[in-house]
Amino acid sequence: MLDDLVLLLHRVADADWWALAAALTCHAGAVALHSLAWRAILAHEYGEANVRRRDVFAGYAAGSGLNAFTPARAGVLLKLVIVKTRVSGA
Repeated sequence: MLDDLVLLLHRVADADWWALAAALTCHAGAVALHSLAWRAILAHEYGEANVRRRDVFAGYAAGSGLNAFTPARAGVLLKLVIVKTRVSGA
């Protein structure tokens, strides 16, 4: 297993860093756009003033990150909990 990790690190070190930066930028943009879409849905339901962009982004980003490591989409539950605690009237 340690040999596999060393091999992975060598391959990452040999990667084209511009391509990695472009991929990370695209992924960050996708997360931002998805959170804005989710915010628009919530703002329509709970009122524009009650739903802050940073609260929805925080919930969406944290939930998406958790989904990457846990089974059964546990991140969706985290998204809902974070947004519910931060949106008044939810």
